Amino acid sequence: MKRDERVNFENTSFFGMLKIVRLGTLTYKNFGFYFGLVIAFIFLFITEDFNEKELIDLAEYITGVIPSVAAALLGIIIAGLAIIVALSTEDIYNKLLKNRTLQKLLFPFWYVAALWAITTFSVISLGLIQKFLEVHIIYYLIVFIIFILNYALVSTIKLIGNTIRIMVYLAQLKK
Repeated sequence: MKRDERVNFENTSFFGMLKIVRLGTLTYKNFGFYFGLVIAFIFLFITEDFNEKELIDLAEYITGVIPSVAAALLGIIIAGLAIIVALSTEDIYNKLLKNRTLQKLLFPFWYVAALWAITTFSVISLGLIQKFLEVHIIYYLIVFIIFILNYALVSTIKLIGNTIRIMVYLAQLKK
């Protein structure tokens, strides 16, 4: 194993793995990022004439529904990761460490989990502080939540495809 392929804190931390995978592949090269932006802009266009009561009602609805959805999807991501870990062997891990393939295959789980954590944190924060904020700030927080929610949702769907790829790759390595 080459020296730069050895496992250490730097290449197994969140930001270390982000360097390996590259932020661009998760943002501007990612369909989910653009999908989230488009939906957020459509939301801006549709809701530009909402009055204060409608925005407050929308914020209350979002803070009641989205945390449960985000938590459920985070659980699904963890279950998918657990399945991959359970079906892998030490020999396969050693093969995947070459060229940092293991980090590239597993980091999307961590990244998408972080997106759901940001979504959950944003929604819970909105619920806790909405009484203290002006309506236009609440409005832009909702727009951000719409963006991050859709980005996380599409990224989760992409992660399902990534999981299928990993399983096919693992099956090939077991031969």
